[in-house]
Amino acid sequence: MLGEGDVEGGMWWAGQAQGLIDSVESCETVVRTIVADAENIVRDRLRRQLAPPGPELV
Repeated sequence: MLGEGDVEGGMWWAGQAQGLIDSVESCETVVRTIVADAENIVRDRLRRQLAPPGPELV
């Protein structure tokens, strides 16, 4: 496959992670999902570790 470019007849090397892929999204969707998940983790799970709101820094 690598030499002749025959994607149908060649071998593809892939790990077990290929079984975890259930959709293919755009880069924008992937990044937005990662950011939203991170914000939720900080907001919900790490709330006690956040500093209380204070005066705005100038």
